[in-house]
Amino acid sequence: MSSFAVYTSGFTISSIRHAENPLAYSGIIMIAIFLSMLACVWLYYFFYGRHLKLQPISNKRSLSLLSMLKTLKNPYILCLCASLVIFTTLTNILEVAIKDKDQVRANYLLFIESYLYSQGLLLVTTNLLGLRALHYLGWARTALITPITSIVSTNFILCLYALYPHYQYHVDLPAWIVAIINSSGYSIQTLTINHLNMGLVVVILVHAVKYCFFDATKEMAYLPLNDKLKAEGKAAVDVFGTRFGKSAYGVLQYILLSTTHATRMHDLLNYMAPFVVLLSITWIIVTYNLLRLYAEYSTDTDERYYAHST
Repeated sequence: MSSFAVYTSGFTISSIRHAENPLAYSGIIMIAIFLSMLACVWLYYFFYGRHLKLQPISNKRSLSLLSMLKTLKNPYILCLCASLVIFTTLTNILEVAIKDKDQVRANYLLFIESYLYSQGLLLVTTNLLGLRALHYLGWARTALITPITSIVSTNFILCLYALYPHYQYHVDLPAWIVAIINSSGYSIQTLTINHLNMGLVVVILVHAVKYCFFDATKEMAYLPLNDKLKAEGKAAVDVFGTRFGKSAYGVLQYILLSTTHATRMHDLLNYMAPFVVLLSITWIIVTYNLLRLYAEYSTDTDERYYAHST
């Protein structure tokens, strides 16, 4: 459903882009979404929730910040948290580099509209394929898909932006593709490949891999752990990994902008390059250790299971 929601949000952006007053229209849409959410909650309570008799949980245990930090001392949990931080940081660097292009800055809503349409369609497709991949490849091989895709694509796009700032290539489309496009009402003979098109394809691919493989393998990584470490580890990874990953790039960009006096992301590529390479190497080491520790925890779980069953 979340993948379908991404696709349908493209229609919302399209309606905002064609509105006479996009700001006022956006406010109306936000109010309508808020009221719809309230209606869904009320309907759920009216038809189902009010009939439930919930018992108060007296022994509920809340995890403190200190206990979460202690949980990160576990190498396995630390590797999970580091993977999430590195992935989020690299993805933010890639997205900001693409959105900094002049074509995007000139018509941002059109870019977001195309981005959401394409991402939603690809997410729906890859989510259907994700379960098959886990079944045939297993957890370890599926877990490698996200680091490989993110590291290769991020380094490739940033190198292309830095070395070939005005890259553009025209490809003549086959006659049967031109006929299909012309039948839909558009007229196109050649395909233009430039920074924006390549970056858009790459960032959509990274997000599709994230929702399809990374999220699934991350949740499955807790299965070999005992109940206590599973609960505390998931809480620590969700709190520190997600939030620190989102803020790490912002802090880095603020420091670079303050020290270099640059005004565009393109001016920071030379300073970003060593940091991106360092993150990529670190992620490779973290992934190697994560796979090794996962195998060890899985072996211990199997031994405890067989010992208990006998």
